[in-house]
Amino acid sequence: AANPDHAEALVGKARVRRYFRDPKNAEAFLNKAIRLYPQWTLPLSERARIYREEGFLREALADLDTANELDKQDYWLALDRGNVLMDLGRNDQALEEFDRAINLDPDQFLAYVYSAGLRDAAGAYEEAERDYKQLARLKPEYYFAFEALGVLYMRDGRFNDARDAFLEAYTYAPQHYDYALLASINWIRGDR
Repeated sequence: AANPDHAEALVGKARVRRYFRDPKNAEAFLNKAIRLYPQWTLPLSERARIYREEGFLREALADLDTANELDKQDYWLALDRGNVLMDLGRNDQALEEFDRAINLDPDQFLAYVYSAGLRDAAGAYEEAERDYKQLARLKPEYYFAFEALGVLYMRDGRFNDARDAFLEAYTYAPQHYDYALLASINWIRGDR
C-alpha cells in the first residue's frame, strides 16, 4: 500500500494470489512488474510458472526464453525451461537445458533428477548411471537414485553393485521392503 510499484511487493502479491489459486490476479501483478522492471527476470519466471500450471506451455516458454536472454547464468531459469520443454515433449531440448543447469551449478541436485530420468528413458544408460550417481552423492536421502542405479546394475549383470544400491535405498526408505528383497535376490545372484 505504501508503494504500489515496489518490485518485490508486486512479485510477493502475485505469489500469494498464485498460492490462493487466483492465477488471473497473480498474472496482473506480474504483468505490472514486467512492465515496470523489464530487465528483471523474476517476474517473467513467476509468470511462466503460472502459465505452466494453467496449461499455457507456449506462453510459459516464451517468458522463460525472454528471461533467459536477460540472464543466461540462472540455474533456476534453465531448470524451469527444461521442465516446460519436457512438458511440450521436446526431450532433447529439455535435456540440453538440464545439462546447462548442471553446468551452472553442479552442486544442485534437482537437474540431475530430470537429466538422469530422460537419459534412462532414452536408453542412454551409461550417462543415466553417471547422473544417478551424482544425484545419490548430492542427496542420498533421495533414495530413488539408488533404486534406479540398482535397476541399471541388474540390467548389466552387476549384481553386487545392484545389491549395494538396493541396500542403500532400503537404508533411506525401510518402509519399502521390496528394496530388501531386491538386495537379497542380487546377493544370491552375485559373488556374495
